Amino acid sequence: MANMTATRRCMLQWLISACLLNAVDACAQDDIDRIWADFLEWLKSAKPSHDPGVLMGAYRAHLIERGVPGNEAGGRIVRIMERMRTHSDGWRQIFNNIYASSGSGFSTRPNALLVSVVENRKPGKALDAGMGQGRNSLFLAAKGWDVTGF
Repeated sequence: MANMTATRRCMLQWLISACLLNAVDACAQDDIDRIWADFLEWLKSAKPSHDPGVLMGAYRAHLIERGVPGNEAGGRIVRIMERMRTHSDGWRQIFNNIYASSGSGFSTRPNALLVSVVENRKPGKALDAGMGQGRNSLFLAAKGWDVTGF
């Protein structure tokens, strides 16, 4: 009988622990969802910038201005970056912000090697693999090349 009581006590402790851990996870998820929603709302009206790092710095400053302690603001940025690995809506809004800025933040000049290689060639077909922002594809297309980029 003593063994049965110890077993029941152990099972009860495990059950209570499991319930508490689930409650903590649910609170943590609610917290992350709230942080994410707050960030996305701020991002809609954020000043355009060509640098995602500048945007995150501005959001951190915004949080501190609202009274969030610096270490907690940094923790929120970490949670936002973790969330962005699995949710594209944050990246979409960040790139909308980047493209709305006055400067692209990217080089718009074609690669010098490419320029020299095609200098005296008759335009043909070109495949631009890993085209980035498309600077080389745009250069080739302007020179009459039929370009496919991805």
